[in-house]
Amino acid sequence: MQLEKYLPDWLLNFRNEKTPRHPPVNLEDRVSGAIGAVREVLARTWIYVLAGIVVGAAIHGYVPDDFLSRVLARTPGIACPWPC
Repeated sequence: MQLEKYLPDWLLNFRNEKTPRHPPVNLEDRVSGAIGAVREVLARTWIYVLAGIVVGAAIHGYVPDDFLSRVLARTPGIACPWPC
């Protein structure tokens, strides 16, 4: 799918680099770095999480209970665990 353009550079070059020597990091710096990383991930993905919640709520609220079982029962190659 050639999605490499969406990866950060450090991740693409991770295997090519030798393990660098870094000075020890204190707990406060680690925690602030972790919080920053979480914020960065959430900033990039919150819209997809929200869209998934909306789609799940719509399916839960508006799709009839037996609709998915009828659709899956008609799909060839899928075993039906209930009387079809």
